[in-house]
Amino acid sequence: MTSRFRDLFQSNRALSLSMIVIMTLLAWFYLLTMTQDMQGRMDMSEMGFGMGLFNTNESVPTAEPAMSHHHHHGMAMEPAAATETRPPSTFGMPSLGTAWDAQDFALVFAMWIMMMVAMMLPTAAPMIVTYSDILNQQTDGNRLLPLSAFIGGYLFTWGGYSLLAVVAQWGMLQSELISEMMVGTHPLFNGGLLMIAGLYQWSRLKEVCLTHCRTPLQFFLTSWKSGNKGALQMGTTHGAYCVGCCWALMILMFFFGLMNLIWIAALSVIMLAEKVLPRGDLFGKGVGTLFFAWGLFMVGTHLYA
Repeated sequence: MTSRFRDLFQSNRALSLSMIVIMTLLAWFYLLTMTQDMQGRMDMSEMGFGMGLFNTNESVPTAEPAMSHHHHHGMAMEPAAATETRPPSTFGMPSLGTAWDAQDFALVFAMWIMMMVAMMLPTAAPMIVTYSDILNQQTDGNRLLPLSAFIGGYLFTWGGYSLLAVVAQWGMLQSELISEMMVGTHPLFNGGLLMIAGLYQWSRLKEVCLTHCRTPLQFFLTSWKSGNKGALQMGTTHGAYCVGCCWALMILMFFFGLMNLIWIAALSVIMLAEKVLPRGDLFGKGVGTLFFAWGLFMVGTHLYA
């Protein structure tokens, strides 16, 4: 390998990896900013298991309207002000309540897209890097365009899944299966989600999709399409395998809480591990077994309480 070729090879890898890192960090920045925007307005533990850690001293505005009648030089007004109806958030958070307008739908869609990028783009890294390596050997031209088109294909497919998730979320909110804070409210619903996700980890469809995600080179050998349009098509196709791999784990966000950063991070690690660990498929099945058992326990304790 000549030094010029090695330089090209490394610079191309650097390009693809830096695109992944920048996009993932931007998505996390968006989610963290949303969370920060809610701190001080509400009890963060309402957003799901573990989120109480994000409570600030000013969080959890307790209702003490009586205090506002005592004249303690303005200080008394603060608890009263905090207890008024929760203001619509200033950053990317839909207004709380079941009546959504077009802006709320758009904000929830943006949140889902950001969650998909934060959770799934790192798991697609082996594919994207492999694609950039192949590009490297094939072309001397502009690599940024086909690489962008390839990643764009993933975003297109994930966008489709996000759209379905938004509609499902709206339905769940209307039927009170999830709270205004986007956390599952009913033990049968929550247990059902855990059991579905757990069973799916053992399914044949999961196995097929995971194999496509675990063997990047195999995918390109069988599905290669050249040019920018080809890159977009391959990204879209492989994005579908990605969704096939992870949709059932993603629906667990309806149980854990859609803005639960702790579980967004935990599920991201699970998704990445099953794609890159030597026996990641077995790891995924182990996780599935735990989720199924958890769901069964939840349903059982509710029915026989």
